[in-house]
Amino acid sequence: MVLHKLLNNALASQLEIDGVSITLTQCQVSNPVIFQGSGKIFQDSEGRLTLQMIHVGTPEQLMSQMTTDEASLGTLPGTIIPDDYYFDMVCTDAFGVEWTAEKINLSKNHYYFPTNSVVIKPHLYAVTRRVAIKTPREHDTLQFVIPYSVELPCNEFEPYGNGGRRRSIFNVQLDAFDMTINTAEEKLVISVTTHRAMPTDTLSKAILSGLSILVGRQLMPLTTEIHEGSLASIDIKSLKKISSHGLPRPFQSTFPNSYGNALQFLDHYITAYLQHPDQLAEFYGYWHKIFVAHGASLELWALALTTSIEGIFKQHFAPLLKHDAAYEEKLNASIEKLRKTDIDTDVMQKLENTLINFKQKNITAGLRTFVTEKPLFSHWPTDWSKLRNQAAHADILENSPNKVQKYYDRTFTCLAIFYHLLAVTIHYDGALIAYGTPGWPELPWTKPTSVPDDQQQEY
Repeated sequence: MVLHKLLNNALASQLEIDGVSITLTQCQVSNPVIFQGSGKIFQDSEGRLTLQMIHVGTPEQLMSQMTTDEASLGTLPGTIIPDDYYFDMVCTDAFGVEWTAEKINLSKNHYYFPTNSVVIKPHLYAVTRRVAIKTPREHDTLQFVIPYSVELPCNEFEPYGNGGRRRSIFNVQLDAFDMTINTAEEKLVISVTTHRAMPTDTLSKAILSGLSILVGRQLMPLTTEIHEGSLASIDIKSLKKISSHGLPRPFQSTFPNSYGNALQFLDHYITAYLQHPDQLAEFYGYWHKIFVAHGASLELWALALTTSIEGIFKQHFAPLLKHDAAYEEKLNASIEKLRKTDIDTDVMQKLENTLINFKQKNITAGLRTFVTEKPLFSHWPTDWSKLRNQAAHADILENSPNKVQKYYDRTFTCLAIFYHLLAVTIHYDGALIAYGTPGWPELPWTKPTSVPDDQQQEY
């Protein structure tokens, strides 16, 4: 009951945890600075978590302890701040439960008083509570509460009002886990029950990143509750302002008739993430860059899209950039002939480097191979190439309706390319919106035969 109240207070930005005993320990092994006292953890009016504690000591002790800034630690301006600049926290509340927080920055967040005490008041990114469970559950469970709602292709109803009901439940049953998402009351409550042992941290990242791509918004939980084996943990994060300016979705995923595509996408994405977490996390990183740039400007969005496609192709679609064996044999022979010629060494080195660069096709050629069997998308390579040059060289976008429309179309073409590359990577063959194609039709998608069947093993 107390925990339920804490979580509800966090949603209302009214969380307050009394700290009977609070310890801040500097993140260094030898002779760390330690502050001890009492106080509280609370949310400010904007939902940011804040620690407020009182530490008592002699004036000399306080002056010595509180000089943990960049200058005293020998940190040069412009360099990454070292770990020993930060502090870790352990806070014991009135019920004897420990809450922890990591990498707290104390700089300029302390205030001296004549009573030989100092009030320390830094912001916290998150606080965590971990407790042992006397009777472990049969299956691991996860619950995320997102403090805002998004549209999903809900497939189940729940009671509403006087005998009414509303379609507000998105229920997913997969081999690895079951997931229920309640979209009512201006928040998302995501509940997951696993069917077999798996790393819950990786599963959490897979679910949240997959759902974010599906709905076109970054889903950041305010609270995360995990029951894994004999351990239960709860994370409460500072509330962050998230842009409501969503990225266009890979396919229509707001109406019930798109439930099948959404189910397949999440199943394939999460399965791929669990098998190749580093590679899918990298893919999500590209999506996040595109998402952030989309809320800034059209030119910045174009740059993020084109460079992301280039990075993905080089990392995950390298086979499409290779020449055939006969071409490579001719090229290697030419390089050997060049090395035997009697020309200036510097000139020969530059010529040799130029020929070596020919060993790999450029991204435009790789895209041509990718869409060989897709005549509707034959404009993709040219659109990507022209937009890449415009964005990379910071060409000024002229205020002409025709030119703006062309730039706009090419940018959306690149969004379609990104989603189709993701679909091939996770083996998704449902519908995708053909952005950049007139009318933006939603079309069924199949993997091109030009992409090797073992593409996933190319990681």
